[in-house]
Amino acid sequence: MSDDGASAHRGGSRCAKYAESMLAREEARSERGRKMFQKKHREMRLNKLKAQRGDGIERQRVVCHRRRAIARERELAALEYEHKTTMVFACPSTPPHTSDVVDLTLSPPPPRKRRSEAPHHNTATADERRPPRTPKHASLDAYYDINSDVVRMEAELRILSDEVKLHADQRNLVRAYHCDQARLVLADQLDMALVRRDEAVARVICADPVLLAMYDNARDPTKPSFRPPVNIATLFKKYVTARHCQCVRLKNAAKVADEKRKAVGVKIDDASRRHDGEGPEMDALRAEMQQLEAEECKIDAQRHAEFIDISIWCPPVRQYVRDLRPDESS
Repeated sequence: MSDDGASAHRGGSRCAKYAESMLAREEARSERGRKMFQKKHREMRLNKLKAQRGDGIERQRVVCHRRRAIARERELAALEYEHKTTMVFACPSTPPHTSDVVDLTLSPPPPRKRRSEAPHHNTATADERRPPRTPKHASLDAYYDINSDVVRMEAELRILSDEVKLHADQRNLVRAYHCDQARLVLADQLDMALVRRDEAVARVICADPVLLAMYDNARDPTKPSFRPPVNIATLFKKYVTARHCQCVRLKNAAKVADEKRKAVGVKIDDASRRHDGEGPEMDALRAEMQQLEAEECKIDAQRHAEFIDISIWCPPVRQYVRDLRPDESS
């Protein structure tokens, strides 16, 4: 019995040792698993941080690109404004003042140009055929300058609004605040530019007798061309902006037609110098000149219609016309 008890005791101790070794092995295995899990989790977090950092760098690149674009647009606008301010906006016939000293000596009159002996064709050059500058042209130029400023400010305002949203999404509140302050300042400048544009439209209407007569007929209920004024705030901005854009398109079309007319005038001058006053070439040039003049008249009529639409939809323009138009009683 003693031998059996000793063998049983040895067997129990072996089982206990085996169980302890198995338990230690399981603990070591679980410790290795825990360390591997922590390592994988650490790698996942590191990869996630790297990805977030890459997105942040990409967003920063987008912001820098937009900042450079804004700075470039502002620099171009400043150069354009400086170029405009250096020009003389007085009477177009007066030359710019180069110095404060006024020379009162009479210069000799320019030599008279010799005309051709043939009286059947026009010997005036292209510069002489150019229509003289009138208050209508000066008011149109002022209107187009103000309208270009309005378009530029609206584009910059949209860019600043996008920057505010971008910085707010990135939780960069300081930059978002600065962009929002710049946006508010630009919005105030845009409001003042819109007021000046309405006044410029009224000056264009008052400077052109034909356009002023069309405006009076559109306001007179007894006329067949009467159009009642529209006061719809929800459609005002969209419709009036479209009309101003159409005026810009008509300006570009008129510029193209004027360049073509000048080219035809140069050809007519060359033919006149060759004493080719009559012939198929001169007839074709005259027909082309008449066609271009008719096209310019058509563009002018379309522009008149656009200004009448703007006056119907815009109450400030009507008020400015009442204030600026000449007093008929006087």
